[in-house]
Amino acid sequence: RYHQYRKLLFPSLRIREVGEAFVSRKLQRPYLAAHVRRTDFATYAHVDTTPNISVVATALEAGRRENNLRSIFVATDATKEEKALLRSHLDSVVFFDDDDGRGAG
Repeated sequence: RYHQYRKLLFPSLRIREVGEAFVSRKLQRPYLAAHVRRTDFATYAHVDTTPNISVVATALEAGRRENNLRSIFVATDATKEEKALLRSHLDSVVFFDDDDGRGAG
């Protein structure tokens, strides 16, 4: 069953190509990748337990340093203001919407 599920969950070649192009252009390997949920998660679902952006930035930077990583990729639904705040705390943060994977053009 493992192989059956793996085949279903494995990204298509095109998705892998777009992802690799993005990583090659925007990130320095090795890198830390994190999914940071904000909007509904921070506002409604887990208001009391969701850390603020400063705490998230501190944790990401600690993970990057502890593991000798060169950059940080964040997948998030954060607002523009929250992303700007993350950028103000982290020199090496990259968001996918900085570049949709197709490059300049």
